[in-house]
Order: sequence, then C-alpha cells, then structure tokens
Amino acid sequence: MTEIKQEQFLWDKEFNGFSSSFLSENGGLKILWWNVQYGVTNRLLEASMSQRALDLNLRMLVSSQYAPDVIALGEYSDDSFSKETNQLLNQRYPFSLKSFVPYNPDTPERGVMVYSKHPLRLVNSAHLDYYPLGMQDQGQIQDYKQKWAKGFPPERFFPRTYLNYEIDKDGKKVHLVPFHALIHAEKLMLDSGGGFFTTLYLKLTIAFGSENPLIYQLKRFRKHLEGDFGEKLDQFPLVILGDLNLPRKFSIFTTKPYKVISQALVDPFENSEEVTWPMPSSEEFKKFDLRMQFDHMLVNSKVSVSTSQILPFKGSDHAAIYTLVN
Repeated sequence: MTEIKQEQFLWDKEFNGFSSSFLSENGGLKILWWNVQYGVTNRLLEASMSQRALDLNLRMLVSSQYAPDVIALGEYSDDSFSKETNQLLNQRYPFSLKSFVPYNPDTPERGVMVYSKHPLRLVNSAHLDYYPLGMQDQGQIQDYKQKWAKGFPPERFFPRTYLNYEIDKDGKKVHLVPFHALIHAEKLMLDSGGGFFTTLYLKLTIAFGSENPLIYQLKRFRKHLEGDFGEKLDQFPLVILGDLNLPRKFSIFTTKPYKVISQALVDPFENSEEVTWPMPSSEEFKKFDLRMQFDHMLVNSKVSVSTSQILPFKGSDHAAIYTLVN
C-alpha cells in the first residue's frame, strides 16, 4: 500500500489528520460515506484549479494506507468523476460492479453506489415514498406531490430506496444500510425570500416540524429497518450511514427527524458539532446561510465503533464520514 502523507490530500478546511486506528489491521471494517454531488463541485473546481479534487482525493485514498474496506457514495452518477478513477475503484474494490442502485425508477442514472473489498450481498431493497402515511386517496397523493414539485425540478429525486447490504469479511457479517434521505429543506429555502428571520424559521421547521415529506419518508425507512432487524434493531450487526438531511440538535434540543430514525441506536458522532454541508468551496456555501451536520452514522448494540471521523475533503458540497467498526 502506498505511503501517502495526509497533507497530499486536498482539504476544504482545516483537518487534524487521520486517526492512527485506520492504519491498524485488527480485523475491523473501515467504512466511508461521501455524497459526491454528481461531480458538480468536482467539475467547477477543475475549471478554477485545473484539477478535479474529487478524483484526486478518491484515487489517493484508495491507494493509501488509509484505504477503506467499503465506500458508499451518495448522489452518484457515471460522470461524477473520471473513467480512470472509476476503473481504479473497480480494480481495488472487486465486489462493486453490480452495487449501483438508483434513487427511484424515474432517475435510473442517479443513486447510491457501494464499492467493497469483501463479498457484498443485497438482502433487501424497497421504494420509500414521502406523502403522509395515512393518505390513501390517489388524488390527494398526487396533489401533495405536485405541491412539492411546483417550481422545483429536483422533485423527481424525492423518492428514495431503502438498501440493506450484507458484507462478509473473513466470515464476520455486518449489515450496511446506506441511505440518502430527501431534502425538503432546499425546497423551503428556494421558495422563501431569504433573510435572517426566514432562515431562522426554516431551521425551526427542519428541526421540529412533524408533518413534512422528510418525516414521512423516515418513518417508512424505520419500518423497513424493524422488518429486517426486529423492533429493537438488534437481530444482526447493523451500520446505517449516509446523508440523512437532518440536524441532530438545534441548540440543546434533539430534533424531531433525528428522534424518528435514531431510536435504539448509538451515534458515534453524538458529541460532534462539525458541519458536513455545505463545504466552503461549493456553490451551496455561497447560496445558503444554513450550516448543518447532515451526514450521520448510527449502529446497533451488536456493533462497536473504534474510530469515527468527519473528513472535510475538497471535491463536493459535503464532507465525508469515515468509521472503523468491529
């Protein structure tokens, strides 16, 4: 494995360095999540820096002593990074060639991609809609969806897919559930006129609103988790990670969507207040006043976490999150 110095990576803000735990060979499983934004910031940086930061960071990471066992990418498409980077990932992670899953049938080119060094099996998948759970009338359902679609082209990305993978590392099996929840907050922000009080209202709505598309989707997600892992989510080792598009806290208060998704689970980043979206080099950093930790990881009682870090890589509007589990 190539000896690569940490300062050779391109960082979007100050980073104190990889934990030495990621260098150990203790039989644990190293898992990285990164929302790569379909390569949007990657291409913009190429125009201004004459290099693609996303490509550089990914190639260096997988060729280094810090290489993950599993990489899950949100907002993935074939053109997120170069063909050469994709070829290297497929070479280093041989159990990944069929592990791309679209967010929904209307976006066959965009979704979640998982690269793995170890045998990977998709145990279950399910479509996750976002209209109110008790709504039965098809006319009402369509009206609800059209309300959110109005003036918001990315509406077609609102439905998402529940994914339950089983990873087998040397006979030890861990279930990985990579998830990218919808972001109704962006619709609210785009519909608003901006300003301090509007931003404050949006933050409160995101944190404590209970009747919105995100809450409805998270409740569906939770139902599928309980179907696969039991009501207490303790039947098999479970790691959930992804861009959940929700903050854990607002001031000292735990947010409503976080409560929905985190019951009976442990959060290795519980004491972290580090922002994962938007990263300083992205257009979103200039466009929105929000600064959120949207990317999260949760594990059940059958998994112990040795190390967890937020990696502020340059190349996307999101930071990556990296963890070592046993």
